[in-house]
Amino acid sequence: MTLLVPAACLQCRIISALDVFIDVWSCDLCEHRDFADGVVTWNTVQALIRKAGASFANMFITIQVCALLGCMVLATQGITFVLQHDRSWLDITGTLPLLLLASLAGCLLLQCAWITDKCSILAPLINQIHTAAMDEA
Repeated sequence: MTLLVPAACLQCRIISALDVFIDVWSCDLCEHRDFADGVVTWNTVQALIRKAGASFANMFITIQVCALLGCMVLATQGITFVLQHDRSWLDITGTLPLLLLASLAGCLLLQCAWITDKCSILAPLINQIHTAAMDEA
């Protein structure tokens, strides 16, 4: 558990950087209007995202499974805490890293969904640009 929280933080940062990378690429394409070069660089952007996704896949699944198990442990700890007559807050504070891991896992899911959404919007646009450029030639 000790290594999963920093790994999840690192993964959040890298996925956030990929998100910014897509935004910068889009702004650069709009600013320079070099659509022929944009089609070529979009293939590079997609390859980078695919490669990053493939390298993070195992860690992503590990974090999600551990977060799910952590939520189950957190729920059972909460139920036993409520049902106990002699309540000690120190018993439940040991599960706080699990709560942090669960929130980081949720952030990872949201960031990956945002990147997927951006790519699903940009890919047809790039294909239209590529087709239009070929029609003109």
